[in-house]
Amino acid sequence: MIISLQNAEFLVQKILIVLSYFIAIPILGCFRSWVSARLGDDTGQQLGFTTLNPMTHISFFWVFILLVIPDIPFGFGQYIPINPNAIMGKWRRLKVTLAYFSDAILGIFLALIALLICVFIFRQNPFLLYVNFGAFQLASHYASVETTSTFSIVVGLFLVRFAIFNSMLAAFSMIVNFFYMVFLSYFLSRNAFPGYADWLLLFVPLILLLVFQSIIFIGILNFILLLSTAIAYGIGII
Repeated sequence: MIISLQNAEFLVQKILIVLSYFIAIPILGCFRSWVSARLGDDTGQQLGFTTLNPMTHISFFWVFILLVIPDIPFGFGQYIPINPNAIMGKWRRLKVTLAYFSDAILGIFLALIALLICVFIFRQNPFLLYVNFGAFQLASHYASVETTSTFSIVVGLFLVRFAIFNSMLAAFSMIVNFFYMVFLSYFLSRNAFPGYADWLLLFVPLILLLVFQSIIFIGILNFILLLSTAIAYGIGII
Protein backbone atom coordinates (compact mmCIF):
# COMPACT_ATOMS: atom_id res chain seq x y z
CA MET A 1 0.00 0.00 0.00
CA ILE A 2 1.42 3.36 -1.10
CA ILE A 3 0.91 6.29 1.26
CA SER A 4 0.54 9.66 -0.45
CA LEU A 5 2.70 12.61 0.55
CA GLN A 6 -0.37 14.42 1.86
CA ASN A 7 -1.41 11.48 4.04
CA ALA A 8 2.15 11.05 5.32
CA GLU A 9 2.36 14.73 6.28
CA PHE A 10 -1.05 14.51 7.96
CA LEU A 11 0.16 11.51 9.97
CA VAL A 12 3.36 13.32 10.97
CA GLN A 13 1.36 16.36 12.12
CA LYS A 14 -0.94 14.17 14.21
CA ILE A 15 2.01 12.43 15.85
CA LEU A 16 3.70 15.76 16.63
CA ILE A 17 0.54 17.26 18.11
CA VAL A 18 -0.06 14.23 20.34
CA LEU A 19 3.62 14.27 21.35
CA SER A 20 3.30 17.97 22.21
CA TYR A 21 0.25 17.12 24.29
CA PHE A 22 1.97 14.38 26.27
CA ILE A 23 4.98 16.61 26.96
CA ALA A 24 3.30 19.95 27.68
CA ILE A 25 0.23 18.91 29.67
CA PRO A 26 2.09 17.14 32.54
CA ILE A 27 4.64 19.96 32.83
CA LEU A 28 1.98 22.69 32.91
CA GLY A 29 -0.29 20.80 35.29
CA CYS A 30 2.50 19.90 37.69
CA PHE A 31 3.78 23.48 37.68
CA ARG A 32 0.32 24.93 38.38
CA SER A 33 -0.18 22.54 41.30
CA TRP A 34 3.32 23.25 42.66
CA VAL A 35 2.96 27.04 42.42
CA SER A 36 -0.45 26.95 44.09
CA ALA A 37 0.93 24.87 46.95
CA ARG A 38 3.87 27.26 47.43
CA LEU A 39 1.40 30.16 47.59
CA GLY A 40 -0.78 28.48 50.22
CA ASP A 41 -3.35 26.33 48.39
CA ASP A 42 -2.46 22.63 48.38
CA THR A 43 -5.71 21.48 46.69
CA GLY A 44 -3.89 20.30 43.56
CA GLN A 45 -1.15 18.72 45.63
CA GLN A 46 -3.68 16.80 47.75
CA LEU A 47 -5.31 15.53 44.55
CA GLY A 48 -1.95 14.21 43.35
CA PHE A 49 -1.27 16.69 40.55
CA THR A 50 2.22 17.68 41.71
CA THR A 51 3.77 15.02 39.50
CA LEU A 52 5.09 14.77 35.95
CA ASN A 53 3.36 11.42 35.42
CA PRO A 54 1.41 11.92 32.16
CA MET A 55 -1.30 9.47 33.25
CA THR A 56 -2.24 11.84 36.08
CA HIS A 57 -2.66 14.89 33.85
CA ILE A 58 -3.86 13.76 30.43
CA SER A 59 -7.48 13.42 29.36
CA PHE A 60 -8.07 10.28 27.29
CA PHE A 61 -11.08 12.02 25.77
CA TRP A 62 -8.81 14.74 24.39
CA VAL A 63 -6.21 12.24 23.23
CA PHE A 64 -8.99 10.57 21.23
CA ILE A 65 -10.13 13.94 19.82
CA LEU A 66 -6.58 14.83 18.79
CA LEU A 67 -6.15 11.49 17.04
CA VAL A 68 -9.38 11.30 15.08
CA ILE A 69 -10.44 14.89 14.28
CA PRO A 70 -8.45 16.82 11.65
CA ASP A 71 -7.11 20.33 12.29
CA ILE A 72 -7.27 20.15 16.10
CA PRO A 73 -4.06 21.99 17.10
CA PHE A 74 -4.14 21.48 20.88
CA GLY A 75 -5.99 19.73 23.68
CA PHE A 76 -6.71 20.05 27.37
CA GLY A 77 -5.58 18.03 30.35
CA GLN A 78 -7.11 17.48 33.76
CA TYR A 79 -8.19 20.71 35.41
CA ILE A 80 -6.21 21.54 38.55
CA PRO A 81 -8.61 23.34 40.91
CA ILE A 82 -7.55 26.31 42.99
CA ASN A 83 -9.17 27.53 46.20
CA PRO A 84 -8.48 31.28 46.36
CA ASN A 85 -9.61 31.41 50.02
CA ALA A 86 -6.65 29.18 50.97
CA ILE A 87 -4.17 31.78 49.70
CA MET A 88 -3.61 34.38 52.39
CA GLY A 89 -1.06 36.89 53.61
CA LYS A 90 0.59 39.93 52.08
CA TRP A 91 0.02 40.53 48.37
CA ARG A 92 -2.87 38.05 48.46
CA ARG A 93 -4.53 39.24 45.23
CA LEU A 94 -1.23 39.08 43.38
CA LYS A 95 -0.58 35.57 44.68
CA VAL A 96 -4.07 34.39 43.67
CA THR A 97 -3.57 35.82 40.19
CA LEU A 98 -0.17 34.15 39.91
CA ALA A 99 -1.66 30.80 40.96
CA TYR A 100 -4.40 30.99 38.35
CA PHE A 101 -2.13 32.16 35.53
CA SER A 102 0.98 30.10 36.37
CA ASP A 103 0.34 27.47 33.69
CA ALA A 104 -0.27 30.13 31.03
CA ILE A 105 2.96 31.92 31.97
CA LEU A 106 4.93 28.68 31.80
CA GLY A 107 3.26 27.79 28.49
CA ILE A 108 4.45 31.05 26.96
CA PHE A 109 7.95 30.40 28.31
CA LEU A 110 7.99 26.86 26.85
CA ALA A 111 6.85 28.20 23.49
CA LEU A 112 9.64 30.79 23.55
CA ILE A 113 12.28 28.17 24.39
CA ALA A 114 11.02 25.87 21.62
CA LEU A 115 11.29 28.65 19.04
CA LEU A 116 14.77 29.64 20.20
CA ILE A 117 15.95 26.03 19.89
CA CYS A 118 14.50 25.96 16.38
CA VAL A 119 16.31 29.21 15.55
CA PHE A 120 19.56 27.74 16.89
CA ILE A 121 19.18 24.65 14.69
CA PHE A 122 18.26 26.41 11.44
CA ARG A 123 19.86 29.83 12.00
CA GLN A 124 16.81 31.54 10.57
CA ASN A 125 14.40 34.25 11.67
CA PRO A 126 11.58 32.89 13.89
CA PHE A 127 8.95 34.41 11.60
CA LEU A 128 10.37 32.51 8.63
CA LEU A 129 10.50 29.30 10.64
CA TYR A 130 6.89 29.80 11.68
CA VAL A 131 5.86 30.24 8.04
CA ASN A 132 7.76 27.12 6.96
CA PHE A 133 6.83 24.83 9.80
CA GLY A 134 3.68 26.33 11.27
CA ALA A 135 1.54 28.38 8.91
CA PHE A 136 2.34 26.00 6.01
CA GLN A 137 2.75 22.32 6.75
CA LEU A 138 3.53 20.93 3.31
CA ALA A 139 6.91 19.73 2.10
CA SER A 140 6.69 22.10 -0.86
CA HIS A 141 7.01 25.03 1.55
CA TYR A 142 10.31 23.87 3.01
CA ALA A 143 12.27 25.50 0.19
CA SER A 144 14.39 27.57 2.55
CA VAL A 145 15.55 24.43 4.37
CA GLU A 146 15.52 22.01 1.44
CA THR A 147 19.18 21.08 1.99
CA THR A 148 18.48 20.13 5.60
CA SER A 149 18.07 16.49 6.64
CA THR A 150 14.61 14.98 6.98
CA PHE A 151 15.22 14.43 10.69
CA SER A 152 16.01 18.11 11.22
CA ILE A 153 12.85 19.10 9.36
CA VAL A 154 10.79 16.82 11.61
CA VAL A 155 12.47 18.38 14.65
CA GLY A 156 11.65 21.83 13.27
CA LEU A 157 8.04 20.79 12.71
CA PHE A 158 7.81 19.53 16.29
CA LEU A 159 9.39 22.62 17.87
CA VAL A 160 7.13 25.05 16.03
CA ARG A 161 4.10 22.82 16.62
CA PHE A 162 5.04 22.69 20.31
CA ALA A 163 5.26 26.50 20.40
CA ILE A 164 1.85 26.85 18.74
CA PHE A 165 0.35 24.23 21.05
CA ASN A 166 1.54 26.05 24.17
CA SER A 167 0.51 29.46 22.82
CA MET A 168 -3.04 28.25 22.13
CA LEU A 169 -3.25 26.53 25.49
CA ALA A 170 -1.99 29.69 27.20
CA ALA A 171 -4.70 31.75 25.49
CA PHE A 172 -7.38 29.28 26.58
CA SER A 173 -6.00 29.15 30.13
CA MET A 174 -5.89 32.93 30.47
CA ILE A 175 -9.53 33.32 29.46
CA VAL A 176 -10.98 30.44 31.46
CA ASN A 177 -8.88 31.00 34.57
CA PHE A 178 -9.63 34.73 34.57
CA PHE A 179 -13.33 33.91 34.72
CA TYR A 180 -12.88 31.21 37.38
CA MET A 181 -10.70 33.51 39.47
CA VAL A 182 -13.23 36.34 39.41
CA PHE A 183 -16.21 34.02 39.87
CA LEU A 184 -14.82 32.05 42.81
CA SER A 185 -13.23 35.04 44.53
CA TYR A 186 -16.54 36.92 44.38
CA PHE A 187 -18.90 34.19 45.54
CA LEU A 188 -16.55 32.50 48.03
CA SER A 189 -16.12 35.84 49.79
CA ARG A 190 -19.91 35.82 50.31
CA ASN A 191 -20.03 32.14 51.32
CA ALA A 192 -22.90 31.53 48.91
CA PHE A 193 -23.39 30.56 45.30
CA PRO A 194 -26.51 31.55 43.32
CA GLY A 195 -28.78 28.90 41.87
CA TYR A 196 -27.62 29.81 38.38
CA ALA A 197 -23.93 29.33 39.23
CA ASP A 198 -23.65 26.10 37.21
CA TRP A 199 -25.03 27.85 34.13
CA LEU A 200 -22.53 30.67 34.55
CA LEU A 201 -19.66 28.19 34.89
CA LEU A 202 -20.79 26.40 31.74
CA PHE A 203 -21.71 29.16 29.31
CA VAL A 204 -19.73 32.27 30.25
CA PRO A 205 -16.29 30.66 29.59
CA LEU A 206 -17.58 29.34 26.24
CA ILE A 207 -18.75 32.80 25.21
CA LEU A 208 -15.48 34.39 26.33
CA LEU A 209 -13.51 31.78 24.38
CA LEU A 210 -15.51 32.34 21.21
CA VAL A 211 -14.99 36.10 21.44
CA PHE A 212 -11.43 36.41 22.72
CA GLN A 213 -9.40 33.24 22.15
CA SER A 214 -8.27 33.99 18.59
CA ILE A 215 -7.31 37.55 19.52
CA ILE A 216 -5.35 36.51 22.59
CA PHE A 217 -3.68 33.60 20.79
CA ILE A 218 -2.51 35.84 17.96
CA GLY A 219 -1.25 38.37 20.51
CA ILE A 220 0.68 35.69 22.43
CA LEU A 221 2.12 34.18 19.26
CA ASN A 222 3.27 37.56 17.91
CA PHE A 223 4.77 38.42 21.31
CA ILE A 224 6.73 35.14 21.31
CA LEU A 225 7.88 35.61 17.72
CA LEU A 226 9.02 39.18 18.37
CA LEU A 227 10.74 38.30 21.65
CA SER A 228 12.48 35.24 20.18
CA THR A 229 13.65 37.37 17.25
CA ALA A 230 15.05 40.03 19.59
CA ILE A 231 16.80 37.42 21.75
CA ALA A 232 18.19 35.57 18.73
CA TYR A 233 19.67 38.73 17.26
CA GLY A 234 20.81 39.91 20.70
CA ILE A 235 22.84 36.78 21.44
CA GLY A 236 24.01 36.36 17.85
CA ILE A 237 22.21 33.15 16.87
CA ILE A 238 21.13 34.77 13.60
